[in-house]
Amino acid sequence: MGNPLYTYAGVLERAPHMAHLYLFNDSMVAGYRFYGGPGPDDVYGNPYGSGCGGTYPELMFEVNRGDMYRSPTLRRRGLGRTQENHRGTTHAAFDIDDFRVPGTILPKEEQWLFLRVQENRPAAGGYLYYAGIPQATVTLAGVLAGDQLEVKGVIFQFQAGVNDLVGKAGTLIDPFLVGLGASDDDAAGNLTVALNDAGDVYPVMYLLAPVDTSTGAANVGAPSAVVLIQPLNIIATPIPGSLGQFSISSTDNTRVNIDAIALAESRLVWTYDVNTPVLGPIYCVPPASTYGMPSPAFTLGGRAPQTSCVAGAVPVIPEAVTDASGRPMHLVFPVPIIEITITNHDLAVGLLVSFGPGQIMQEIPAGGELQFFSGGGAKDVVLSGSSTNTIQFSLHGILGRG
Repeated sequence: MGNPLYTYAGVLERAPHMAHLYLFNDSMVAGYRFYGGPGPDDVYGNPYGSGCGGTYPELMFEVNRGDMYRSPTLRRRGLGRTQENHRGTTHAAFDIDDFRVPGTILPKEEQWLFLRVQENRPAAGGYLYYAGIPQATVTLAGVLAGDQLEVKGVIFQFQAGVNDLVGKAGTLIDPFLVGLGASDDDAAGNLTVALNDAGDVYPVMYLLAPVDTSTGAANVGAPSAVVLIQPLNIIATPIPGSLGQFSISSTDNTRVNIDAIALAESRLVWTYDVNTPVLGPIYCVPPASTYGMPSPAFTLGGRAPQTSCVAGAVPVIPEAVTDASGRPMHLVFPVPIIEITITNHDLAVGLLVSFGPGQIMQEIPAGGELQFFSGGGAKDVVLSGSSTNTIQFSLHGILGRG
């Protein structure tokens, strides 16, 4: 059984207006979706904490395991058909122009195409996605003075009147006080304000594990008695996955009613986010024109993401879908790069690079380069910034053929 983070399709044939790709079948995988884009940044996307800000790749097509997909133009023109034995493999042949509708991010035929593959694993529920942002809803119904809500170990207690948050510790003996107002709607609005309080509430939350995290709340349909609660990091960005599953409970769930799912788990609960598919490496497909050259040169660039990778160790690539944070940028080429220059364009921070997910990362100093020439060869390039910085890079290379 393969790993969905390392799944990519190889090029079997590249001709004008046709790319023929294939994968070796995995018995645990029922099918594959192919996503594409015009550059490494766009197909990498913008995972939590990566700092990259790219748009996610565009879904092109899907194919069942063991089948042969042909895009409409190839079917119409009778192209992409072969009499070869495809046993044990899955194939896809397409003309990129079949997917270039208005508003597309997909590149033109004469440009490089960057592809990623998503697996359909029935045992895991189908196509794989990363965890979304945990949340819980609290509905107030006849809330009384003295009723309490606990979130991330911090106690909020309702009282007559208005909020009293200044100087409170958020503990059982010194809770943050939330005003009841004249109605449940008023109380919900006041609870929202308390959960969003950066002056007194957040400093208490920041000290509790996971540190430097707090709550973000919205009074749904205000004025209403419903409050939506989500986790935030220290720069007020929602936190996806298990890191943001703060505890939540109430002293009376009929009056301070936590939704059934969060109540059953006593914590904020996430669901899979269909906007963040689990994708394999970025597969770099050259244009057809380069296939008439023995050693074509190329240049590409991008922004290496923020990760926890360090020099002298293999890349850190979390495999759990509950961890929606950024992974290093993993590029794969159809043939080995026989000459390469990787340039770090950041003048203050080092760029980390390795030539495979199992090889140790080395640092290219700020403003520096890494080069190898004749006799070298690598199909994989893994790139990372620091834990706090993305790094602009460029990669110049020559593809080896034969």
